[in-house]
Amino acid sequence: MDSEKRATSREEYKNYLRKTGVWDTLNQFLVKLYETHDKPNDAKAFLAQYIHGDQVSLKETHELRAELDALQAQVADLKIRAETAEAIVRKQEGIEDEPEDNEENPAEPEEEPEEPAQ
Repeated sequence: MDSEKRATSREEYKNYLRKTGVWDTLNQFLVKLYETHDKPNDAKAFLAQYIHGDQVSLKETHELRAELDALQAQVADLKIRAETAEAIVRKQEGIEDEPEDNEENPAEPEEEPEEPAQ
């Protein structure tokens, strides 16, 4: 009885693979691999490229992600350097930093210009 259940389960699984197209794709891949004269060293990578087409390889993806991380770190560093340089320029020119929202800045009345004596 257990073997009948297993056989039914296998048949259902095969039907699922056929219905979803996986069976045909794997068969086509195996034929292509068989017909390839220079067999690839990494059959899994060859399968991935066959299934995904001309998409970026896993190695290239890791390299691009590492480059992205390095560039994001560089951008963060450059932002800090730019803010520091701007603060130095403002200080040298005597420009005060704008007060932040959380600082209390009492409003000072503006002085009216003196009228020239006539």
